[in-house]
Amino acid sequence: MKRLLFVLTMLVACIGLVTTTHANPPAASVYEFKLQKPEDSIVVRTDDKLTLFVVTTASGIGDATVALTPGQWPKNITLRFQYPKGREFTVLEGFSITTPRLRVQDAARPGQTKMPFQLLDGEGKSDAGDAPAGGLNVGVERRQGGLGVGLPSYFFAGSKEVKFSWIDFYR
Repeated sequence: MKRLLFVLTMLVACIGLVTTTHANPPAASVYEFKLQKPEDSIVVRTDDKLTLFVVTTASGIGDATVALTPGQWPKNITLRFQYPKGREFTVLEGFSITTPRLRVQDAARPGQTKMPFQLLDGEGKSDAGDAPAGGLNVGVERRQGGLGVGLPSYFFAGSKEVKFSWIDFYR
């Protein structure tokens, strides 16, 4: 009888834990975008595994700032660069993404798994002659006419704003 009472008590406790864990889900992340060119756009698509920022650019050259208003950065973010219609992105001749503490700058080619990064000082600057501090794990792939650059979640940690720029090889 004591064993049955113990099992029932544990079952009720577990149900209460599950209920309270899901009673207040985290607030959805909200993003504010600033683009260099008014004809460019960014649309956010999400599913259980990935948050995709689809960057549509008419010229193949541009820059953007993404500010996180409420919420947290998702675990897996991919920036997918695409043209409005008829052309495909194959390689980014230039790609840069910067948080207040890190800057990644390189070309982006399908199959690429690392990009060099530099650490920034408190003012967001680094010495031009500094060697890269290391290689950031990325995933670059062509998909659906666009070129995606997958970034690890820790890249965004502690940042409320991220700036990035791109130059398409075939612009």
